[in-house]
Amino acid sequence: MAVNAPAEAEGVIPGMTLANARAVLSDLATLPFRPARQSKAQKALLRWLDRFSPLVGLNGADGLFVDVTGVTHLFGGERAFLAQLTESIEALGFSVRTGLANTPGAAWALARYGRPGTIAGPGETREALARLPVAALRFESETTHRLMRLGLTHVDNLYALPRQALVRRFGVKTATRLDQALGAAPEPISPIRTPAPYIAHMRFEEPIGERSSVEIALACLITQLSEKLKRHNKGVTALDLIISRLDGGQQSISVGVAEPTRDEKRLARLFNEKLDDIDPGFGIESAKLIATGIGASANRQSDALGPKAPPEAMAKLIDTLGNRLGFNAITRFEPIDRWQPDRGFRLSPATASVPEASWPEPPGPRPLMLLKRPEPVQVEADVSNPLAPPQALRRHGAWRKLDHAEGPERITPEWRHEDRDWPTTRDYWRAQDETGARLWLFRAGKAWFLHGFFA
Repeated sequence: MAVNAPAEAEGVIPGMTLANARAVLSDLATLPFRPARQSKAQKALLRWLDRFSPLVGLNGADGLFVDVTGVTHLFGGERAFLAQLTESIEALGFSVRTGLANTPGAAWALARYGRPGTIAGPGETREALARLPVAALRFESETTHRLMRLGLTHVDNLYALPRQALVRRFGVKTATRLDQALGAAPEPISPIRTPAPYIAHMRFEEPIGERSSVEIALACLITQLSEKLKRHNKGVTALDLIISRLDGGQQSISVGVAEPTRDEKRLARLFNEKLDDIDPGFGIESAKLIATGIGASANRQSDALGPKAPPEAMAKLIDTLGNRLGFNAITRFEPIDRWQPDRGFRLSPATASVPEASWPEPPGPRPLMLLKRPEPVQVEADVSNPLAPPQALRRHGAWRKLDHAEGPERITPEWRHEDRDWPTTRDYWRAQDETGARLWLFRAGKAWFLHGFFA
């Protein structure tokens, strides 16, 4: 599928069978080709490139088109732009070849067959392509071989050929590729935009038009969106409501909030004043709610008895439960001075203790739910490197890829408290798997454990 420069220098070329390649180079090192991983990496690189241009498109299985119209001056010019682009991509671990021209076809040719970093300015495209091989024009392999057998080995050999003869002998597509490279035929780039991940959509069986119907539909959309946000512990800072009418027209309403939230009543209230601006026309057939601004949602402790409860409400509740269940059965959590996360509290009788106004700030993020006992798990990690983050986790018989991991945070046993459950140092990691679950993992020796879940 691909070879590096040292292997190519020894005569190994893409397309060989592995047996023939090893006959040429006996100590050839190989890696399995994984098309799905390559495609995923290419699309991830495409999304990453939006820091250089808003218009980025895929180009085959190993390339990307970046439309830099009106962009390069922000980086100090075309040459400085290419230098920064190349340096940034190489810093990610990729080898990269770049070319810059007025047309996608010419840029493709310069990147693959010209000197790396070649720039063809306005009026220079024809000359820049002249001495490149005809394969640089993206012909089909059969067409390239036919041209080369006839002695037409370089692009400038095609310049002098009559157009009719070129089309008659080699087909319309050959002439079109030449025109695209020289700018005589258009070749638009189709940028791929990452869809908003948090969308709620609703299509109505019968068109609606009354404000009350729109309010009900909006409430359902907000509930759908809130459920998606809750699974990833996210909140919205900006929302777009887009309605589609029977006549094909669309109308949108935008709202924003100061901090990330998924409070359904609050979001509905923000739209309330703007619903009168909607023109239903002959009826609304569908509505879509898009979260255009997303942020981490802050977790706050809510008042169990409600915001309007009187000060003595908790005491009355303890009295009632204590007389029914026994006062020893009513307990509350109290903080104690321990740096181990599952040892920093104790249960005390509710009648013999005073609630703490605030708890000590932990040294790092702590999960909202701790398991009673850490659960042994299998992970994919570098056994020889204790600081290596886990890459995948096996739980309940299934492997899940870990998209992100932060750490380690080292917590050691307390010398003043002998604890059989904490015999060794633990290295904790905050990880998120491919389903969005946020996990608290730790490594003790060579064994891995799951200790809790973040919201």
